[in-house]
Amino acid sequence: MAFKLGSEKRGIRTFNGAPVLKRNMGAGILAEANKDGTIFVHPDLDENSKLYRETMNHEYEHLKDMADGKLDYNDTTLDGKDEQCLEKILTELIV
Repeated sequence: MAFKLGSEKRGIRTFNGAPVLKRNMGAGILAEANKDGTIFVHPDLDENSKLYRETMNHEYEHLKDMADGKLDYNDTTLDGKDEQCLEKILTELIV
């Protein structure tokens, strides 16, 4: 059976090329950038809202930092090569 690679449309939304997947991540979490280059976003966040754009821009910055080697994480630690970047993330986690 023959098939063409890339011919299937899956309807996955993207933001600046990063796949965006809807996922409920818990109370107070709107979005999350992942090492694999994807962004999880809360399903109730309106894609046409200012909050959505601000949230996606924020998470995209984390994706860029991970790609540049400035930021890394695993199940137990968050490692920032750039002290200013790490301080900003930690401040957001505390708030």
